Parts: sequence; C-alpha cells; structure tokens
Amino acid sequence: MDLLMVGASFTVVALFVGYVIRRVMRGSSAAEPEQQKSGMTSNTFQQNTGRGEAQETEIIAQLLEGLMQAAAPPRSRRRIGMPWRRMLSDIWRRGTPEAAPALDDVSAAFDIRFLFEASKKLHGYLLHRWYARYLNSVVRNMQRLVDYRAVGRNTAPSPETDYSVLFDGDALDLEEMSYIVGFYFYILAGHKKANYYLMNEGVGEVKRVLYLRSFDYQAAAQLAGDVAIGYGNGDAIRFTWKLPDCLAGSAEIFKALSPEDLHWETVAAQIHFNGDFSVIIRLAGTPIRSIFLNAHEWKNDIAQLVDRMDYFVIYISSINESVLWEIDLLRRKGRTQHTTIVIDAGAVARTSVPVAMQKIIDQQYSDNVLWRKPEQARTLGVQELHDRLALEFLVVSPQEFEESSEEQKRRIMESEESAGRRHDREPIPFRFYPAVDPSELQGIREVDAVLGELIHQVVASKTLTNLPWFLIQVQLKVFTTLMLGDHEETGRALAVYAAVIDVVRSRIAEGTRRRDHLTRKGRMLFDERLTEHFRMAEYVSWTLLSFGQSHEFGDYRARATAVYEEEFAAASAAVQDFYAKADRCGPRRRTAA
Repeated sequence: MDLLMVGASFTVVALFVGYVIRRVMRGSSAAEPEQQKSGMTSNTFQQNTGRGEAQETEIIAQLLEGLMQAAAPPRSRRRIGMPWRRMLSDIWRRGTPEAAPALDDVSAAFDIRFLFEASKKLHGYLLHRWYARYLNSVVRNMQRLVDYRAVGRNTAPSPETDYSVLFDGDALDLEEMSYIVGFYFYILAGHKKANYYLMNEGVGEVKRVLYLRSFDYQAAAQLAGDVAIGYGNGDAIRFTWKLPDCLAGSAEIFKALSPEDLHWETVAAQIHFNGDFSVIIRLAGTPIRSIFLNAHEWKNDIAQLVDRMDYFVIYISSINESVLWEIDLLRRKGRTQHTTIVIDAGAVARTSVPVAMQKIIDQQYSDNVLWRKPEQARTLGVQELHDRLALEFLVVSPQEFEESSEEQKRRIMESEESAGRRHDREPIPFRFYPAVDPSELQGIREVDAVLGELIHQVVASKTLTNLPWFLIQVQLKVFTTLMLGDHEETGRALAVYAAVIDVVRSRIAEGTRRRDHLTRKGRMLFDERLTEHFRMAEYVSWTLLSFGQSHEFGDYRARATAVYEEEFAAASAAVQDFYAKADRCGPRRRTAA
C-alpha cells in the first residue's frame, strides 16, 4: 500500500465533514444572522460558541465513526492508463524473470523512510503529500527491479544483474516529478520577488506593510481503505484575499508564505508546472510578496522584517503563542501606533471544531495519522484579548477593517518610515530545508552528497552497467536537492535525466524490434511519452540553472547553457556506452562483454 492513499478523497471528505459540522453546530443561532456577521462583544462570542467542548467532540466523533463504517474495504491499487503502461516494465529485458524476494526482505538496504518523515517538516501537508508520492514512485521502481532480479538482495547492482534490464519505462512519472519541482519553483520565485523589493529601495515609492496572521490548523488521518479525513481553518486565507483590495495603491504588502497560501495560490499555477515557468514567476508573490520562513528560524526572520517595515496588519483567527509573540515583538520595538489588529471573533470561535477533531484523531486514529500540525494552546479568551490589545493598538473586526479601508490607507501613508528600510539592504535568506534536528538534516545532506558522487563517478568513468538503477539514483538526487533548496544541483540532475531519456528515445526510433518487441502503435506511444519527459527535463533543468539564487538578479543564461550542455553530453556518452556494451552481450547474458 502506498504511504499516502488519500488523493482527491481527502479534499472531498474534508469538505463534506466541514459542511456537516457547520450545519450541526450552527443550531438555533442561525436565526440571528445579523448578530453573527462580526463584532467584538462578549455576547456575540458566546453565541458563536454556544455548544460546549464536550458536545462538539461527541458530534465529531460520531461523524468520524460513520465515515469509518461507510468506508469501502481496501482495494487492489490497479494502475489505470494507456495499454502500453502494462508493458513498459518488460521493455528490452534480457532473459526470463525469476522468483524474487519480497521488498520487505531487502528494504533495510534501501530505507528512505527518513526522507518521508523529513518531508512532513518542509511546508505543510500539500507539499508533504506530493513529496511522499514521488518517494512512493521511487520505491515502486525499486520493487520492480527486485522482482526482475535486476538488482541483488542488497538492492544494488552486481555482475549477475548487469545489463539484465535495459530500461524500465514504467519508472517515468511526469506528473509527480513536475509537481515537486513546480511547487518548489513557486516558493523560490515568490521569495526572490520579495527580496527584490526589499533590496532595491528605488522599486516603488509606496509604504511597506507586513501582514501577520494566526496559526493555521491542519491535520489528516486515514480512516479505512482509501478514505481519509482532514481539516484546516480557511478564515485567514479569505481575509488575505481581501487585504490587497482594501489597501490598493497605498502599500507594498509582505507576508510569510503559509501552507494554506501554497495550497490556494498555486491552483492557477499548477497547469504550468511542466510548461511555462515564466507564468509561475508572474503568479508567485502577487499581489502580496510572499517570503518563505523555515520553522526553526521564523522568529529571527520576522524580527528582521519588522525593522524594515513601515506599518503592520495582524489578522487573528485563532489565539495561540505564535501570534501573541508577534504582537509582543511589535510592542517591544515601539510599533504599536503603526499597527492595526483585526480580531475575527467568529473565526476564533470556529477553531473549537478543528481542535475537537484533532483530539478525536489523536485518541482514536493515532496510528493512521498522515499529517498533523499540533495545536497551540489558547491562553486568553477573545474578549479579554481584545480589551488588553485595545489599550495600545488599533483593534477592529474584519468588517470594520473593510469599511474603514480609506482610514487604514491614511494611517499607512502617515506612518514614519522605518530606519531599517533605509540602511538594511540584505536579503532574507532562503532557508528551504526540513525543520528537523541538525543531525537529521546532516544525514539528508550526506545522502545527497553520496548520490551526487555516485552519479558523477558512473558518468565520468563510463562504468554504467545497470541503467534502471542509475535512473533511480538520478530521481532520488532530484528529490534530495529540492528538499535541501539546492535548485542548481537539481538542474544538473535533470540534465542527466534528460540525457538518459534522449538516448533511449533515439534507440526506440532506430526500430530495434527484435529486442523490444513493441508494436508500431506501442512504439509511437512510448516515443511520445519519452519526448514529453525529455522536453520537461530539458526546459526545467535550464530554467533552474539560469534562475540564480534568491538574492541574485543577474543574467545567468550563458552559464546555464554551458553547464547543461556539459552535464548532458557526459551523461549521454555514458548511456550510449552502456547500450553499446549491452549489444555485445548475448540475449541472455548478464555481464558486460
């Protein structure tokens, strides 16, 4: 079974449960809609939280139990697609597959679960889900090599397995590779755009506003079979969409990119993940400049940003330690008069639902948790928080903020320019890597270095004897470099990937029918698939190589072309040499001639 089996069912079930919960919990209070629009009175807050926590927990527990009973039993995960997908694993295979040990017998030598766990600490559930899907694909590729005795019991090539499988076409998955690269590039492009506006004082003469928000609740758990449940609070994203219109023309707005932002902002960008990255550059960080902050360093980065901003808007949809720390930071830095705090009493009340769901998941489905961002304890009531903050800050409701947008613009324009804005031109570092312990991070870096060395040695010495295994190493190198935020090395790995695909495509075009046993239609479909992968890898490789770092804004196209051509040529020569030696082997021989 895949590490993640939720797919689209996660969203559908989550939306369904969210709808039912809202209907159940609304109760008799729905009769007074005007009183629930907004407002900061304790009476309104009590209406929004009319049901006790125990009753909410009971309701949610019943809903989850109902989903468990309705869940279909586990099904075989049959691959769906064109007919040629069922034959590609056997292409150019020499000899007859023998019985092979199960992957469990050899998994200790090929254990990448630590990479799966690290992906949970990159940037939320969406990113983790796609990184996990990519890793699942790599594991399936390895399983096929084990099944065909194309690797030894230690999941590594050996003289007995050399040239036994000339290529594994089923190891290619355009969607999964495109998505992990596409999400990374969206995050990088947004961060770089924000740095451009921070580092160049002459870019725009408008004020700078830092938009801060409350903690996002997120979790997901597998219930039964392919059914999963998840939740997240969407109040912050709704206010985020309104903010640029409210402050239009008065300020350049900056924010930390949240996992919820990544989910919703990339809806339009995803169709370009294996196509036109110029569209992704245009969409990223627009209209609000988005900065990626590592969970281990976010406080230091926020403190640096505060010193370079003129005004602040804080939206509170849940009361937790992170937002209280940000408010205290502004107080300590003397920025209370340059801040508007928006307290959404209804949103704060609605956090009782995900908190209750989180408790149920922890108690009843702890073994099936796919993703979890832990609850932060509420230390204050909403009315108490409002009363305290109103002594020093301007505090409004979301509706009041929208209605007073012109007043908010005036306050921003009249705010004093930050001293840090004039003197600090340093970029915000792009610390894209898992927020894990230093020892764990070092382990990932060591694996990445070993992969790079193995690939380089095989290519430089032309000692390639097992192309499917080599392709798995390249796929893992793409993964580790992206996980560590080293997109230039990703570009190099994709150049090698493009070279492999190009050589295979050329041999298919030669019409080696006696070896691959492809029909004319199968050959055409296979060639089309290879061409798609080649074009994606070639384009993305060059784009990543030419993009520069998050603080670099020069023209690196010539350098990117030179690096790409060097990596491509070397890898292409190594793969061609592999096939030349394989041709000299008999149809059933497994060792190099």
